[in-house]
Amino acid sequence: KTAPVSEAGTSTYVFDDGNVLYSKLRPYLNKVVCPTEPGIATTELIPLRPRKDLVDRRYLTYYLRSNQFLSFANVAVAGVKMPRIIMAKLWEHEIPLPPPSEQQRIVEILEEADELRKKRSEADANASRIAVSLFYKHFGNPADNPQHIQKKKLGDLIKVRSGEFLPSTDMASTGQYPVYGGNGITGYHSRFMFSDRVIVLGRVGAYCGVVHYTEPNSWVTDNALYVSEQSPDLHPTYLIEALR
Repeated sequence: KTAPVSEAGTSTYVFDDGNVLYSKLRPYLNKVVCPTEPGIATTELIPLRPRKDLVDRRYLTYYLRSNQFLSFANVAVAGVKMPRIIMAKLWEHEIPLPPPSEQQRIVEILEEADELRKKRSEADANASRIAVSLFYKHFGNPADNPQHIQKKKLGDLIKVRSGEFLPSTDMASTGQYPVYGGNGITGYHSRFMFSDRVIVLGRVGAYCGVVHYTEPNSWVTDNALYVSEQSPDLHPTYLIEALR
């Protein structure tokens, strides 16, 4: 069920801490919120109200964030530039529904995993800051080049090519290979472009210049560039850190 339209008119919805908010715009962004207090949302968010006797709200939240649902949502859309999930397909989608006690057990496991991921993310952020500090310590600020290290034009060291167009409707619901756009993984596909890891650069919007290093067996969309050729004098890890 959805929450009622607010008094502000058809441009907003009222929600409370019994809802789960799901963004129907660009579902590949995987925006799902489990609010802890009442509020108002635009109509780009779908305020879902789970039946308490059937579905644990937190369980529904985790399911909507899952790769399984994300793969479904990426193909159940209409529109190219501003893809939105088709509501009729959303309501027909069937979800795994174990007994409430099992849902709660699953949620507890996932919450524990989330806490571990949070700690790992904090550790990665600290490591990233250390990596930047070490880079500056060994090489100095590339803009000032205090150590007078030899410089070469980036265009003489690497060549880049655009990824291949892959509409969200072509992403396979059972795909096993990650699809990279300007901001990392945006979905999964049944085929891959590269068997080896490649360096990916965001090329549009807010993700211009964002750098990712793909996993093996991946696809890169035309929202990004990838390094197609690289000088043997340039180590991939050094290149990635220098670009960052």
